[in-house]
Amino acid sequence: MGEERIRILNMVKEGKISPEEGAKLLSLLEGEERRPSGRWLRVRVRGEDGEEVKINLPLSLARVLLKWSGALPERVREQLEDKGIDLGAFSFEALEEETSKMEGRVDLVKVEDGAERVEIYIE
Repeated sequence: MGEERIRILNMVKEGKISPEEGAKLLSLLEGEERRPSGRWLRVRVRGEDGEEVKINLPLSLARVLLKWSGALPERVREQLEDKGIDLGAFSFEALEEETSKMEGRVDLVKVEDGAERVEIYIE
């Protein structure tokens, strides 16, 4: 992976630029100025204490970022693992292909346990 691509992905990971800005910069590097496909990976985690974590990524960028072990906050990864959810097991290529044919929200995972909730969906 090129040095410029890594730099852009690190800026997104560190919150210096938005996922949308990162996707645009990555597409410019490829010589194509285009918007993300319009499909988004959304992760919602709510803990017992009511604290929520919300992650919204263009699906095309999520495929790249979620392959990195540190792409999600440690607390979120632990909560997902506790519920038996392994994001690394998803085939993003198949996911993009299948969800491109669907409209609206496509639920991938929804786990509710009392006050705790984990939702992963494509929109």
